[in-house]
Amino acid sequence: MNQIGRQIRRPTRKFLSSGPFSSIFLLSIFLTVADNLCCYATLIPQGALALTRFFRPDLLLLAKIAHRQGFKAMYTPTSFKEERLEVLHRLMRSNPLGLLVSNGENGPLATALPFHLIVDGSSFGTLQCHLARANPHWQALDKQNVLIVFQGPDEYISPKWYPSKEEDGKVVPTWNYAMVQARGLAQVIDDATWLKRQITSLTNQQEATAVNPWKVSDAPGDYIDAQLKGIIGLEIKITALEGKWKVSQNRSLKDRSGVAENLSAQGKDEMAQLVRDYGGLDSANS
Repeated sequence: MNQIGRQIRRPTRKFLSSGPFSSIFLLSIFLTVADNLCCYATLIPQGALALTRFFRPDLLLLAKIAHRQGFKAMYTPTSFKEERLEVLHRLMRSNPLGLLVSNGENGPLATALPFHLIVDGSSFGTLQCHLARANPHWQALDKQNVLIVFQGPDEYISPKWYPSKEEDGKVVPTWNYAMVQARGLAQVIDDATWLKRQITSLTNQQEATAVNPWKVSDAPGDYIDAQLKGIIGLEIKITALEGKWKVSQNRSLKDRSGVAENLSAQGKDEMAQLVRDYGGLDSANS
C-alpha cells in the first residue's frame, strides 16, 4: 500500500510543482480558504499546513510564516481600512469590553470580557483579562488561536439624509461603525499574584477619570484573596490587528455632509465627527 501511495504522490507532486501550481498560487488558495471559511484562524490554517506537507515541502515554510503572522479575516474595503496602531489602540482602550471568540468542541464560543491592553514592545501589544472560574469557556482556550472584537461607536444611517436621494431615489439605509479585531494565541494563567496585578491594572484603567477613584486596596485583603479564587486569568499576545472605520467614506461629499449634519442634529456627535474626519469635510469647508 505504501509503495502504491508513493507512486501516486510522485506524479502528483511533479504536476503541482510547475505551471499554475506555483508556491504563490497554492498559498493564495490556502489563504483565501482560510479567510472565507475560518474567521477564527484555527482549523483551516492547520489543514493548510497538512496539505503543504503532502504536496509542496517548500510551500510549508510560507504557510507557517502566514500562520504565525495571523490570518486576517475581516472583510474591509480599502476606503474603510484603518491601520494606524495608535488609533486602533485608542478604540480598544475607550471600549475595553471585547467579545472573546474561540472554537470549541461543539462550535464557536463567545464571552464578553473587559480587557487591559499592554504596550510591551511587541508589534501589536498584549491583552489581559480574567474569566469566572465557573465559566467553561476558559477550559478550551489554552494555546488556542482566538479572536477579540472591540466595538466602537455605531449609528443607523437613514437614506433620507443623502441629498442624492432627490436626484434618482437610488439610496438605501446603512449602518456606520468603527471596529477593531485582534487575534492571537491565548495563555490561561492560574496564579493569584498575576490575577491581583491584572485586576489592579484594569481597575486603575477604568477609575482613572474619577474624582475619587476606587482602588483594589480599598477592600479588605482577605476579601480580595477570596474573590481571586473564583476567577482565572487569560493573556493574549496579539499577532494580527485590524481596524474598520465604516463612516460614509464611500458616499459623495454632499452625502457625507448630509450624514454628519443629521447625526449632529440628533446629538450623535461622536459618529458625526468621525464622518467629518474620515470624509474630509472639515478640510473641504476650510
